[in-house]
Amino acid sequence: MKRILIIGLFIALTGCATLTEDAMTPIAFSFSDGSDGECQLSNKRGAWTVQVPSTIYVRKSDDALQVRCKTDDGG
Repeated sequence: MKRILIIGLFIALTGCATLTEDAMTPIAFSFSDGSDGECQLSNKRGAWTVQVPSTIYVRKSDDALQVRCKTDDGG
């Protein structure tokens, strides 16, 4: 009986974690010298353009996030 209760509790707790997992994750962007610019991000789930500094929500993926950034003054 105790074993069934433990298994039931385990299933209930793991189910909650799956339901609250968000598909998007926030990423904050800023340049170390404080300058402004733009970054282009992409993975197999999508492509995004973000102004720097700011925060953007990106769709999670199992492949690497590609990031290309450029400052307003060409750096």
